[in-house]
Amino acid sequence: MELKAQVAKIIIILLAFNLLIAFFLPVKDTDFGWHYRCGEEFITQGKLCLQNEYAYFLPDYKWANPNFIYDISLAKVFDHFGFVGVSILGSVIFTAILLLFFLILRGPYLLRVIAIFLVSVLSLSVFSLGYRSQILGLLFVMVELFILKGPTLERSVLYKDGPFRIAVLAALFLFWSNSHPSFFLGPLFLVCFTIEKLVRLYLDKSRSNQGKTQSLIFHSALFLIPTLVTLINPFGLRIYQEVLQHLQSPLNQMIAEWVAPDWWQVILIIMITAVVIGAVAIKKITLDFRLALLLIFACFAILARRNLALYYIIAFWLLSELLIFLAITEKTKRILQIITLITLIVGIPIFTSQISKTLAFDASFSNYCQNGQIRLPCQAVNKLKDKSGNLFNMYEQGGFLIWQLPQMKIFADGRMPAWKDENGKSPYQVYLEIIQAQSGWNEQLKRYGTNYLLINNGTFLDLLLQEKGAPNFGWQQEYRDQLSVIYRKM
Repeated sequence: MELKAQVAKIIIILLAFNLLIAFFLPVKDTDFGWHYRCGEEFITQGKLCLQNEYAYFLPDYKWANPNFIYDISLAKVFDHFGFVGVSILGSVIFTAILLLFFLILRGPYLLRVIAIFLVSVLSLSVFSLGYRSQILGLLFVMVELFILKGPTLERSVLYKDGPFRIAVLAALFLFWSNSHPSFFLGPLFLVCFTIEKLVRLYLDKSRSNQGKTQSLIFHSALFLIPTLVTLINPFGLRIYQEVLQHLQSPLNQMIAEWVAPDWWQVILIIMITAVVIGAVAIKKITLDFRLALLLIFACFAILARRNLALYYIIAFWLLSELLIFLAITEKTKRILQIITLITLIVGIPIFTSQISKTLAFDASFSNYCQNGQIRLPCQAVNKLKDKSGNLFNMYEQGGFLIWQLPQMKIFADGRMPAWKDENGKSPYQVYLEIIQAQSGWNEQLKRYGTNYLLINNGTFLDLLLQEKGAPNFGWQQEYRDQLSVIYRKM
């Protein structure tokens, strides 16, 4: 038994080392800039990002997006350690997520490692972008799932001591509701978990009425107290209204990660979901809140690729529960452990090349500008460092410009897809009307008080200004390179 425990520890250590290396990813998040500036302003001025002070479109818009803990930690790490520090932080967060996943899985270690590999590969559209606020939200999801359904909880103090368990969840929800908008998943999971427990309680004929009453009180408190704690944030109930506003907005038409996954992913999701539900029905497995989550996140994942990771985590978790019904001899288990050890040892040199790639990327601001998620107008930005005023910009470059040009106000950025103006239009819709040079584009720029345009070379608006002469519209070209062009209001 002692040898078996030692082998288990070695496997977990090797797995953690593999994950730390594999997820030491370069910083490519296009929203890094505004997150950093929000965090930096709190550190230097004690000011939270409670309203829109960075854009001249919808100025002073009250935006109930609780990213404070993420923003502040991001700024602290970047100020001291640069992009490399952010990559290291992301590596640690990714590793914590997948280690928690490993611990809640059932069955042989080799199958657990394979499950981690599959989740990582199938979720590359989310994971490949490196550390972002969404990844911190995923960590909170895994912590909650571990608390609710961890494999050892029935023998732990955390499970037996009800008030302590509630306190842990309440603390988690407090951090979550001030770190990322995915906080609403916490109460959602608790709803499913509580319903399962209450149904089981109703069907349990062996328990006394007093025992049922105590259990009812506990599970009601388990849901209500942590959920109410989410309201301890600068916006109160408005953070839930912000979530509803995002869910009602056509984000799949504005943001790449909100578009549907590839067709083969959709088919795979449907197949896995059908297999799990069919196996549960055949095995007559008792009611489990994770089945409800599987169906919910199957729908979420089919609608938006950003939800793939959470769907696959829940799906493979349930599949691991089904696999424990397979008879595996002790000899087979030992063989699988040896294969797992060899696999993890071999994985270290394979993933090591990731270290040099990320260090090279993070050490060069030019790489960040040229080879990130999108190309950024770094050369053009240098021409605007001594300028001030209102700058109409490319939507996806807005977060970067908020960071690099603090003396200017930009038009729109990644914070704003679900916002609405007085006509019910989102900033992205208004941005498209202008950049596509639709009727009335120049009048809109004048109405909003635009002083400069920083747009991509070759856009509809740029081609129109070149073809018909920028001065005829009241604009003067000041700079042009292969990526960007700057126009100044005459």
